[in-house]
Amino acid sequence: MWMLKYRQRTGAVQSRWSEAQNHYESLAACVRAILAGAGSERSYEEILAALGLGAITVAVADEGLGSWCTWARDAALLQTAPLYGLRLRELHPPEVAAGLPGAAEFTQHFRDSYVPLIRQALAHGQLALAWRGWPPPRERLWGLITAVHGDMLTGYTLWHEAQPLPLTGPAYQVYVVEECAPPPADALTPDLLFQHVARLAVRAWSGTWTALETLSTGAAAYRAWQDALRKAKPTDPNGLPLSRQQSHAARAHTAARTSLATWLRQIAPGLGGDHAAAAAQWAATAAHVSRTLQPYTAPESVEELLRQPAGIERICRALEDACQAEAALAQRLAALVGPVRVTSHATGA
Repeated sequence: MWMLKYRQRTGAVQSRWSEAQNHYESLAACVRAILAGAGSERSYEEILAALGLGAITVAVADEGLGSWCTWARDAALLQTAPLYGLRLRELHPPEVAAGLPGAAEFTQHFRDSYVPLIRQALAHGQLALAWRGWPPPRERLWGLITAVHGDMLTGYTLWHEAQPLPLTGPAYQVYVVEECAPPPADALTPDLLFQHVARLAVRAWSGTWTALETLSTGAAAYRAWQDALRKAKPTDPNGLPLSRQQSHAARAHTAARTSLATWLRQIAPGLGGDHAAAAAQWAATAAHVSRTLQPYTAPESVEELLRQPAGIERICRALEDACQAEAALAQRLAALVGPVRVTSHATGA
């Protein structure tokens, strides 16, 4: 695990970055770093779960399979942030960001309109969460903007050994962290957190994760995953071969389910009766999904499998197995927490 400490002036929002090789959810790593900077040590597994990212399955029309797991990671961010004492401010509505990235003038628009706001926030001791704009291969990740050096914004994201990186392109979504005042450690009880995470899981499965028409979740996303394999072109829009797209999607998926299962088992002893029983079933389901898709996470193995006449169908059967297991789990959680509704139009990864 890599770790660094970043400190600003007294009274400012601070961060302390840490990551491990099995950490794929960049937004969870960013939020964890902010909380750690305020002295609130929360596990990566907890933050991933609290953001709803342990149970989400996303598909995005007109995007390559390998990038689906970077979309809509912030859909529950504004709902989750207050639980941890975070006050966030969006610099622009997510639906605006969804329409701008393809425009040739977007880079200039970001530089003229949003970089000054980020610089102003940094000058006031506030950090910024930014989706995209980081150097490859992190261009679709969330990162934490922590400093400005001349004309360049810099910060941290995954896969760079906790070293600072420049923001080299426009961010599609930005939140300013205006305040971080975590509650006492015992304020977030296991039952409160479990109820929150379960509601997010039901929301994701029911198709109300976001209002973006091009994005699907739950069973629809699993079906889209199978369709993407069956109808795939040799490479995606970014030139990645299908084997790499599939392996990356499966690695992110299995890592998320493994982290969720770990967290559920950790909090189980502190849960009430109904919650404890549901958590046990949920952890078992998450572990089952992870085991089921694990054989399809290595690019070399997937490439060899795709050469076989029935190779794609083997992967699709595993995806259908995972889908059915999570559908049954979602029914139990829905009975436990009740109906949910969409509360975000988020686009971010």
